[in-house]
Amino acid sequence: MQTTGLSETGRQEDAAIEKAKVDQREPLGFVQTNLHQWGALTLFHGLPSDRVYAIVQDPEGLLWFATESGLAKYDGKRVQKIVAEGLPTGKVNALAVDWQGRLWIGTENGASLFSAGSFKTIDATKDYSISSIHIPAKKSSGYEDRATLEEQAIFSSKQGTIFLCSLNSLNV
Repeated sequence: MQTTGLSETGRQEDAAIEKAKVDQREPLGFVQTNLHQWGALTLFHGLPSDRVYAIVQDPEGLLWFATESGLAKYDGKRVQKIVAEGLPTGKVNALAVDWQGRLWIGTENGASLFSAGSFKTIDATKDYSISSIHIPAKKSSGYEDRATLEEQAIFSSKQGTIFLCSLNSLNV
């Protein structure tokens, strides 16, 4: 029998180290990818402006951009500026996606809701510059009144006005 100068314990330690090295390798058929690849979306790529005030991602994976010159969406391949009936024109200050996947948009000329493929203007906010949007939490927070709060969004304007928007009043 050939001796290597290692005790039985030493050979067991070496075997454990080799096994750990094998366990760290990728399984066959898998390629290690870098999920932290960074890039930029600019005017060149189709953004309406290089000044971006908010970015949100909806449940379908689309990225929505609030910019100095309007709303844009990115599907992973291309950027599209959004111009639609029911969406106030001009600077977009704020964006929020609620738990049902609806997109709330705050602009310098009021607020809008994107739901079921169309934009709906929130008339009470016309001529107000909406600077922030808050979406109340889902029912799981334990309050008895949560059912009504789940159908609402809260807006604040640069003029200091607070709006409580109920979906029931929008007929959405």
